[in-house]
Amino acid sequence: MARFTLRIRVRYNECDAQNVVFNARYADYVDLASTEFLRAALGGYQELLAQGYENQIVKLLIEWKAPARFDDVLDLNVSVG
Repeated sequence: MARFTLRIRVRYNECDAQNVVFNARYADYVDLASTEFLRAALGGYQELLAQGYENQIVKLLIEWKAPARFDDVLDLNVSVG
């Protein structure tokens, strides 16, 4: 599996008073997408550990192009190089 997409809808509690997603929530989306990727690819994080591996996000760079807003549908893409 070289590419994985998780579709989510922005929830109200992830937004500020202007209905824009808080900046820190994008890191939560990365964690959610990577966890679901592992579930789809290997059966979950515990299976990764059982095979003697671990994963860590050691660098996270976010470049915003446009704000996500309440009730938007986002495609979170994970790819492995």
